[in-house]
Parts: sequence; C-alpha cells; structure tokens
Amino acid sequence: DLLTAAPGSLQGGVDAGAVNTGAIAEESHNLLAFGTSLGTVEFWDPRSRNRAGILSAPQDAFEGRSEVTALTFPRSGLNLAVGNSNGLIHLYDLRSPTPLLKKDQGYGFAIKNIIYLENNTSSRGQVTEPKILTADKRIIKIWDPENGTPWTSVEPAVDLNHVEWVKDS
Repeated sequence: DLLTAAPGSLQGGVDAGAVNTGAIAEESHNLLAFGTSLGTVEFWDPRSRNRAGILSAPQDAFEGRSEVTALTFPRSGLNLAVGNSNGLIHLYDLRSPTPLLKKDQGYGFAIKNIIYLENNTSSRGQVTEPKILTADKRIIKIWDPENGTPWTSVEPAVDLNHVEWVKDS
C-alpha cells in the first residue's frame, strides 16, 4: 500500500510478495539481505536504516519465476550465494548484478540451506580450500565456489528440512 508504506520500505504485503529468508554479513560490513517471494534480494544497511539496493535474479525461459529461498554471505562479505525455489544456486559478487556462477542442485526442489564452509581457527580438521554446502529436501552437495566442481554429496533416505555445519569440527 503506497499510502501507508514509507518510501523505500521492504517489498511485500498482500498480493505483493513476502520475505522468505534473510542473511547478515556479521563478520564484515553488517549488510542485511532479504530474499523475497518475488525472486529479488533486497539489501539494507542497518546503520542508515535504508535500502541499499535490490538484486533481481536472472530468469530463464525454462525456469519461470522463482522465489529466493536461501541466502548466505561468506566471511569476507564480498559475495552472496542465493538459492531459489527451482533448485538453482547463483553466486554473486556484490559489486555486480550478473552471477559469477550458476549451479543446479539437480532435483528441482527449493534450496533450503547454503553454507560457506570456512573455518574460524586453524585446526587439524580445517577445510583447506573453501567449499559451499547446499541442500534441498533430497540431497546435500558440497562443491567448489570458484568453478562449481563437485566435492561430495549425501543423499539420505528421508527428506531434509534443515542442515547445519559445526564450525571448526
């Protein structure tokens, strides 16, 4: 409702989309990102309490319109991983609206989790090269964020609702 909503307010409302997921770059610049049912990502700066920008995910003729269902920043805060309801993951450099990489989860189910596998401390179990974990209801995949090369996957006998990674383990 343009009469009651403040200028620059978050997209959403009746018949106008809704926020599906959110992420914060808390180890870097603290930018907030909100994934919407309209297929966009809105960036908000908590210091100024204003929207900093909107990212519209690319739409393919075969994919149709998709909702943003998962978001995450790496520790550096310079990139963003976006998962959608069609099972696709796009990796972005925050300075460009064009994805650096597009990865298909393979089953067409909504992406539930995206996790950058980066350790905070040096340990024997440290991941030597950063990886990304993505999960939908059917499969967990771990892959290289530079080129999309698969590293490993896990396909349980039951549907997944959520995946969590124990850092530095």
